[in-house]
Amino acid sequence: MPMQEESDRVVGQIVSVGGSPDPIRHSLSRFRPAYVLFVVSKDSRGQVEEKILPGLGFQPQYSYAEVSSADDVSSCYAELRSKIWEWLQEKRLQPEKVVVDITGGTKPMSAALTLAAVEQFHHFAYVGGTQRDKGGLGVV
Repeated sequence: MPMQEESDRVVGQIVSVGGSPDPIRHSLSRFRPAYVLFVVSKDSRGQVEEKILPGLGFQPQYSYAEVSSADDVSSCYAELRSKIWEWLQEKRLQPEKVVVDITGGTKPMSAALTLAAVEQFHHFAYVGGTQRDKGGLGVV
């Protein structure tokens, strides 16, 4: 990754959590944000402190945006719109200094995060897999 100008540095990152913690750790290590908003479900929340944060070489300040139904795009979208806005205000973050990573989480969570985030953010990330199976489909 090329060196970024200080003015272009990512300060915040929004990350959907679910499945493997490896791509999430990779993304966080790449951007090294000061603040992270983890988009989680009840089932994936434990991964943050058990599997994601211990594998980082730095310690960001972090918050949770827990969705009530990880398989319902509409409810995730409605919940995330307000939670993202509240997080931005609380941390006093400018949207242009935030990157949104949609790698983890359920497909509905990631779709809802994309819909909610595209209204305010312009920087998105996705960590893709290199292995192929399941009839040629990628595995993240």
